Amino acid sequence: MKEISGKFNQHDVNIAIVVADFNDTVTRQLKEGAINTLLKFGLACDQINVYHVPGAFEIPYAKKCPYY
Repeated sequence: MKEISGKFNQHDVNIAIVVADFNDTVTRQLKEGAINTLLKFGLACDQINVYHVPGAFEIPYAKKCPYY
C-alpha cells in the first residue's frame, strides 16, 4: 500500500461537491459529511460549491455544464 502525506493549503482552493438527489436519505448524509470535513480542515463556506443532479448518471455531466 502506498501512503502519501503532505501539507494541505486551503487558501487558494475551491471545491465542488456534486450530489445525486435520487437517494436523498444517503446522499444528504454524504454531502453533510464532506462539507463538515472540509470546514474542519479550514476551508471557508464560500470555497465550497454544492451542485445537485437528479441521479448518479448525471454526475459526470455536471462537470461539462457551463454554469458549474
